[in-house]
Amino acid sequence: MIDINTSKSKLNLRKKFLELRENISSEFALFASKKIANNAEDIVKIFKPKVIAGFHPFKHEVNTLPLMSNLFSLGLELCMPITPINNKPLKFREWQPKLALKKGRFGILEPPKTSRTMQPDLLLVPLLAYDKFGNRLGYGGGFYDRTMKELLTINKHTTSIGLAFESQKCNKLPENNFDVPLNSLLNEKGFLHFKNN
Repeated sequence: MIDINTSKSKLNLRKKFLELRENISSEFALFASKKIANNAEDIVKIFKPKVIAGFHPFKHEVNTLPLMSNLFSLGLELCMPITPINNKPLKFREWQPKLALKKGRFGILEPPKTSRTMQPDLLLVPLLAYDKFGNRLGYGGGFYDRTMKELLTINKHTTSIGLAFESQKCNKLPENNFDVPLNSLLNEKGFLHFKNN
C-alpha cells in the first residue's frame, strides 16, 4: 500500500499509479486476474445482480474477461460500456464470450452497434488507485461518476465493484464533490466492502 500526500494533484497521482501498474509483471497480473475470476459465484451470492456491466481490459488493467466469462457461465446477463463522444454518462451494450468487439473512442474494445442496449444494476469499475474509504482514482474523464449518478436515480440499488490489484491501494485519495465512491473492491486477495455499501 502506498502512502500518498493528499495535497498532490490527481494528475500526479495518476502518473504515479500508471507507472506502478505498468511495473506489475505479466505473470503476476495473470495470477491475480485468475484469483479475481474465482469470485464470480460470490458476486452472484452477495450482490444478486441481474445485469452486470464489465469492461474490456486496457493498459495493464486487471484482465476482466475470465471473471466475465465465469459470470456468463453462471447464467448472468453481461454488457460493456460504450464511451460517448461527449461527456454524457456511459451507455451499455450486451456482451458475451466470443463476441467480435470493435475499437471505441479511446481505442478500448466495446460491443458493436448490433448488440442490444442494456441497463446494468452492477458495475465492475476500472481504476488506477483506491483507498479504504471506497474512493477511486480514475483516468480523469469522470465517466463512471456520471454514470453511477444517473443509474442510481433509476435504481437506487445499483452497485459498483472496483477491480484492481492490491498494490493499487493507498491510504487516502483526494475527494471531489462529484466523485461517487465504490460500494466494494475486489482484488487478488478478495473483497473489501466499504461503509457506503
